[in-house]
Amino acid sequence: MAKTATAKTQISSATVNRVTNKVTHEVSYLVKSDSSEQYYQVRWDNNQMMCNCAATRPCKHMRAVNEVLAERRARLAEKIGGEMPAIISEMQREEDRVTMPNGTQRIASQINSACLDSLDKINEAYAEADAKWQAKQEDWKESSKFGTQSVQKTEVAPSGRLVPMR
Repeated sequence: MAKTATAKTQISSATVNRVTNKVTHEVSYLVKSDSSEQYYQVRWDNNQMMCNCAATRPCKHMRAVNEVLAERRARLAEKIGGEMPAIISEMQREEDRVTMPNGTQRIASQINSACLDSLDKINEAYAEADAKWQAKQEDWKESSKFGTQSVQKTEVAPSGRLVPMR
């Protein structure tokens, strides 16, 4: 019995909408069908990407969402800058090699840890800049003449003007 290769079909014009449930805050994706006006929901369930279509996994709807997520991750990595674009592109290559339902949790945790590392660097830089600002403020207070001059007390005259107290 000879094996026949099945080609993976792609959505011809993918319409992927990101949706957030306002009650549970769960993020899912609605992917429009090529053949009808029906939308399929792709969501994370127990750390696996799931689709409500009847096709085998990973289906073309899941692949369309993965392509959109890859593009989104690349744009975010470019905005973050530094080593992040290289890290994200390597993680995306690994995710593309792995079968989608089983490998996505590992990739997501790697992306999360890389983002947390970048966030730590940003927080350290912010703390350093804040310390420099505090030091400048202290230097300014010491070099200014505030607090060294005598304070003249004033009172309100019957005309409504402020005048020095007698």
